[in-house]
Amino acid sequence: MTHLEPEEKDSANIHRHWDSRSERYTGGDALVTALDDGWLIRGVVFRQEHWLAGVRRVTVYHVELVRDGQRRKMMVLQNPYVNKLLYGMESQVVLINQRKETAFHPYS
Repeated sequence: MTHLEPEEKDSANIHRHWDSRSERYTGGDALVTALDDGWLIRGVVFRQEHWLAGVRRVTVYHVELVRDGQRRKMMVLQNPYVNKLLYGMESQVVLINQRKETAFHPYS
């Protein structure tokens, strides 16, 4: 399990509520909020690539979080901040082996 050490927290003090019932995908700010609230990354983080029209790649991290016996899954859109956060925490990130896919629906 991986967590954010106090000295590694972002100084912007971002707090972002997120719920999978209202948003399928989220940003790094929601992940940081969860980690600040005591959630821990459990196991491997899976990286999934979606190709839109075969020319534009959108990458999503599948993160499983645990806290007090509860589990939640968060699908976090990739950006440089999220990359730095996950790799800085030494999370094991594994590319999901998949066939070509275009079923990315950010608003569903």
